[in-house]
Amino acid sequence: MPLSPTQVALARVMLGYWSNLAASGDPNSAPLPDWPRYDAQAPRRIGFLAGGHTEEISADAYAQEHHCALWDALTPAKAP
Repeated sequence: MPLSPTQVALARVMLGYWSNLAASGDPNSAPLPDWPRYDAQAPRRIGFLAGGHTEEISADAYAQEHHCALWDALTPAKAP
């Protein structure tokens, strides 16, 4: 099944980030929106939106939106 224009735009943004990261170790480059550098004191996530847009969200908001607590509860404990 062919991708919709919205899916194609999102795929281009994601492939741009991945390609930049693989080539240089930095996902950022024009014309992509800036991917924030990780900060353990204020963890943020980048959200991929329809049409190739992105938004920066807090780690807590991301976890709530993606029901991470549920998935964490279903995942076996990691070995020490």
